[in-house]
Amino acid sequence: MGRSSAIVALALLLAACTGTQTAETRPPVSEAPAVQECPAPPPPPACPEPVLPPPVEPQQCPEPVRCPPPPKCPAPSESGSLDGKLIVGAVEFARVQPGEMQLEARIDTGATTTSLHATNVVVFERDGNRWVRFDAEPGAGKAAVTLELPWVRRVLVKGDDGQSSPRQVVMVEIEMGGISRRVEVTLNDRSSYEYPLLIGRNFLRDTAVVDVTRSHVLGKP
Repeated sequence: MGRSSAIVALALLLAACTGTQTAETRPPVSEAPAVQECPAPPPPPACPEPVLPPPVEPQQCPEPVRCPPPPKCPAPSESGSLDGKLIVGAVEFARVQPGEMQLEARIDTGATTTSLHATNVVVFERDGNRWVRFDAEPGAGKAAVTLELPWVRRVLVKGDDGQSSPRQVVMVEIEMGGISRRVEVTLNDRSSYEYPLLIGRNFLRDTAVVDVTRSHVLGKP
């Protein structure tokens, strides 16, 4: 064999060996790992259905209590009367008999009995009966007069000081506003009072209606 042929044969042998080693020693190509998919997130919890309170039925307001309007007081007539009764003020003029006394009187619905100013009151006996003698002032600048009237009874009257004192009672006739009544009066020294005559309920009852906001409703005599 020639020299060139030997060289070619050697080269072919080396190439074969090299190729075999490369194939044997080349590390195996690993497969690419599979891509893992992320699990889908769980769905959010469902919100519970809201619990609604039971419907409240509207309450009906009670019907308001309607009070009847207050009765209207009848207006006094032109004659100064109301329901057939005389309308008088807190102070009026009155005529007292006997004695022809024209006196300014205080009208007092809180007093049970009428009271008349009197001084020098003396109880005496006449024909087996009790009588009362006293001095009274007729008013209107007239001089005092002495009157004698049958005695009716004696009462104890409590004064402003809280002390009770005896008073003699007689019957007189009082005329006011055209109405005349014979009533009991207690005899008392009223010099410390503004008015010599006090007219109480024993004259006013079933006779007069008092308007305390007015005075001299009946006028002056």
